Amino acid sequence: MKSFLIVILVMVIYVTASNAFVDKTVKSFQAERTCGYNEICKEEFHKIFRCKCPSYLYCRSQGKYYNAVCSITDSGYIWSQERAFELTRSKK
Repeated sequence: MKSFLIVILVMVIYVTASNAFVDKTVKSFQAERTCGYNEICKEEFHKIFRCKCPSYLYCRSQGKYYNAVCSITDSGYIWSQERAFELTRSKK
């Protein structure tokens, strides 16, 4: 009976943990503004966010090399926006 419960517990942990991949490599923002629902928060191949998703939305995409939009769904490829706004300044 114990082994059965352990197997069920491992399966539950695997299913919940494998739904999303969180990427924390992008840390700066193009503009200090909040995105709307289903708005592009990060463009493909860019190393900065366009805008910040509200706390109840996730900046998510189908994969690393796709546009990411603000979505309620927390599965797929999630771009972490935990840090406060850090604007990138143009170098002259």
